[in-house]
Amino acid sequence: MIDQSIIRVLVLGGGQGGTALLELFFQLPHIQIVGIVDTNPHAPGLLKAKQLHIPVFSNYMQLNNQKDVDLIVDVTGDPEVSKFLRQQRNPTTEILDGATAKLFWEILGHEKQMEGCLLQTEKLASIGTFVSSIAHDVNNPLYMILGHGQNIAEDTEEQSTKESAQCIVAATKRITKICRGLTLYSRAPSPEKMEMVHVNSQLDEAWNIASFAANHQDVIIEKHYDCSAAIQANQDDILQVLVNLIVNALHAMEGVGVLTLASVCQNGSVTLHIADTGSGIPENHLPNLFLPFFTTKPKGMGTGLGLYSAKSITEKYGGQICVESEVGKGTAFSLQFPAIEHAPT
Repeated sequence: MIDQSIIRVLVLGGGQGGTALLELFFQLPHIQIVGIVDTNPHAPGLLKAKQLHIPVFSNYMQLNNQKDVDLIVDVTGDPEVSKFLRQQRNPTTEILDGATAKLFWEILGHEKQMEGCLLQTEKLASIGTFVSSIAHDVNNPLYMILGHGQNIAEDTEEQSTKESAQCIVAATKRITKICRGLTLYSRAPSPEKMEMVHVNSQLDEAWNIASFAANHQDVIIEKHYDCSAAIQANQDDILQVLVNLIVNALHAMEGVGVLTLASVCQNGSVTLHIADTGSGIPENHLPNLFLPFFTTKPKGMGTGLGLYSAKSITEKYGGQICVESEVGKGTAFSLQFPAIEHAPT
């Protein structure tokens, strides 16, 4: 029996417009994308569809056998395609084409651009919450450099000078690591850049960055990695999601507890787990957790966009995010993505 609440949509055109439509429709709960059509096998929309396990077609002539399609959105701009559709469509199928379709995906493109700006703003704003911890992490090695530099200036013993120089090198490397982490985290993702992302290295990088943002002196970190875990995504996007979740976990534990980072690759999916033994989330807050601007943190400690951006980015790459939490025992987030088959380690 057909679910009457579901709108079945077919997209014609795998260029910029078709790709934008796929990304929007895929995130809407009552939309089912039955396929996308483009004669170019390398069209970005077709590549995106394959990543999301959406059927692809190479010729619109194949569509005369398509049934149970509620809406066809034609962004090819080809009048012959529009003519064919209107001749062959089922009476119950609606068609969106021509200038109307172009206006639709222009609006969608603008919305997508605004969302990208919002997510980048959230990323930069969250750095403000890192400031005190980062200043502490940078000042310590700077004081070390200053002290050992003074020792070198005053010391005449070769061994002592060598030891001071080694300390200066170590402190400088520490500052370099901090700056590298902040640069990686704050940069805007390259538009439409898709690559193989080895999620274990991203979990490690996210931990390195997040550790600057919160007290973790007595936090025990446990890692359980599947060495084959890899996904197709934008590396900067995935890093942003993981940093957000790990920072939240550290804040919840207030410097004491166990942080678990794990990856599992099975049944065609890669699942990442970020779990803490912190304060937990009240049950009445869970339904609102991924809404924009919703936060349980004190004023000045959060933007209310971190989990919203995590959900948006995860779904952008065909993934799902879920959370389990119990007050007083901790919180666990799980991110599930389509796996890359036979990904090299």
